[in-house]
Amino acid sequence: MVHVAVDTHTGFPVAIKELNSSYFKDDFMRTKFREEANRYLYLDHPGIVGLENFVQDGNVQYLVMEYVEGMCLSDHLRSMTGPMPFQNAAHIVWQVADALAYVHSQNLVHLDVKPSNIMLKSDFTVKLIDFGIAHEAISDSLGKAMGTLPYMPREQVENTGIGPRCDIYALGITLYQLVTGRLPYPKDITTEELRKIVGTIQLPKVGAYYDSDKKWVDALNQLLAKATAIQSSVRMGSCLDFKKALTMIMQG
Repeated sequence: MVHVAVDTHTGFPVAIKELNSSYFKDDFMRTKFREEANRYLYLDHPGIVGLENFVQDGNVQYLVMEYVEGMCLSDHLRSMTGPMPFQNAAHIVWQVADALAYVHSQNLVHLDVKPSNIMLKSDFTVKLIDFGIAHEAISDSLGKAMGTLPYMPREQVENTGIGPRCDIYALGITLYQLVTGRLPYPKDITTEELRKIVGTIQLPKVGAYYDSDKKWVDALNQLLAKATAIQSSVRMGSCLDFKKALTMIMQG
């Protein structure tokens, strides 16, 4: 649960993320919440929401975070009447890739990259949020599979190997969603049906929704196919490579 409050020392607004009381007696969730605080403390990047404090008061734990004036990308998508022009989508995803490249350099993976965890400011700059399930960059498993199913590669669904390429896959799905206005799965699919197929099929190719996108669509489909490849070894090796690929398309 996140709400906005005013810092009594500075007078500026801050975002308060509180551990739901129903989770407080859950050792796993309590531990993950503390780990999130510890990870935020060491992350310093303009594309990542900053942590100002971690407080435990009796049976309450909460994070005091930088307040970002804007809306999450998922709300922005809902307010639009169609897919986002590729130039706009590329500008957003490039920034997220830059933030993730930094995260990975700190030996962490985010593991829950999706539009609702990307804050979009009025100047079209972004802030990556919610490191609640972030994990060490190289790991055989998380102990239990976590994430948001439509954005998870197969190795994350099956909890068989966690690494930066999980975030690359999720970023590819996010880019697909921005330029098509939808996820690459049937709207009426059940959670169980989705769990069986997610990360096992290559994405359908995207078309050029806007005339201005026609010159980029072939290169975009190549990028999406590589970023969301079923085998993790086929994906880009890093988010720096993802950034370079986006830049080459835009400059081509």
